[in-house]
Amino acid sequence: MDLSKLDLAVLARQLGHPEGEIGKAVGEYMSANNAGVSAAAWRRLGLQPRDRVLEIGFGNGKLIPALLALQPDLAYTGIDISETMMAEAKAFNRTLLEAGRIDLKLASVDAMPFPAGSFDRAVAVNGHYFWPDLPRALGELHRVLRADGVLVLAGITPEAAATLPIVQHGFRVYDQPRLEEMLRRAGFRSVDAEIHRELTQRLEGGRHERSYSLVRAAA
Repeated sequence: MDLSKLDLAVLARQLGHPEGEIGKAVGEYMSANNAGVSAAAWRRLGLQPRDRVLEIGFGNGKLIPALLALQPDLAYTGIDISETMMAEAKAFNRTLLEAGRIDLKLASVDAMPFPAGSFDRAVAVNGHYFWPDLPRALGELHRVLRADGVLVLAGITPEAAATLPIVQHGFRVYDQPRLEEMLRRAGFRSVDAEIHRELTQRLEGGRHERSYSLVRAAA
C-alpha cells in the first residue's frame, strides 16, 4: 500500500491508532522507520540482566526481539491500544509468547492493569504525542515503575516537527522544558535529555535528517 497517497489527516489518525489494512501498512512503516531511534532509546534505559521492561506502543512487534537481545533474561511486557497491532505482534512473536518470554496486553497508558512498582524500566518511542492526557499517563508510568526505575520517552523535536506537515493533524509535540516539567510534576526526578539524529525515509520518497529528543527520567 502506498501510504504517500493517503490524506494527511487519515495517515496521522492511523499513526496514532493503526486499524485494518491501512493500519498494517502503517505498522510496517513505523517498524522500519523507528528502528534507529528505538535502539537509541533502549540504550538510554541502562538495562540490566533480568530487568522487567514495559514498552508503551509496541506496534507490529517486529522490534521486540532486538530489545530482548540487549541483556540476558529480560522480562518484556508491552501494551498497545490497537487491536490490529496486537494481532500483528502476536503473530510475529508467537514463539516468544508461547515460551513465556513476553507478555502483550491491549491497554491504554493512562489506565494500566499493573500493580505499583511492577517494572524496572519503561520506554515509549514516537507515541506520547498521541496520548490524550499526558500528565495522567506520566503519573501512571511513575506508579508502575519501582522506586528507582527509569523511563525513556523518545519523540521528534519541535524543530523537526516544524518541517513535517502531518504534525498539524493531531500531534502534540512538546519542547524539552515543558516535557521535563510534566515529568517532575508526575514524581520523576533526575530528568535529562539528549538529541538523537538520523536519516529517515520520507513517505513520498527520499531521505532526510530528523532529530529526536530522548528524555530519560528516574522514578
